[in-house]
Amino acid sequence: MAAFMGHAVLVTTSTAADQQIYTYTATGDLSMKLLTLGAAYTTYSATEAYLGFGRIQIDTTGSWVTVDRSPAFVNTDLDNNNPLIIRPLGAGQILATGNKIRGICTPAVATSIRWAFSVWGDL
Repeated sequence: MAAFMGHAVLVTTSTAADQQIYTYTATGDLSMKLLTLGAAYTTYSATEAYLGFGRIQIDTTGSWVTVDRSPAFVNTDLDNNNPLIIRPLGAGQILATGNKIRGICTPAVATSIRWAFSVWGDL
């Protein structure tokens, strides 16, 4: 099997709902091993604040289904403690040919926020 990593970063400056960070459509079966979703201000801020929330969704039937959702991404006063969801999937979860996965976010503030979403696995 070949290793796979899909990753993208989106910088938001508005509170529009369901902004797409990254979408992948499987061209062959993908055994997903790890999913990550994170958020942080683009410049350091010592002010604790609610940044918004993110979701991981899969489409296997023509409509998106949320499989994971952050309760809240919150900026802390620590530069090295950014909010991050890490979902190990053990032996893997299969994303079949034609199925899709995406990471989306809904920022709570119209401040510059960096959102990152990654899918790791084997093709």
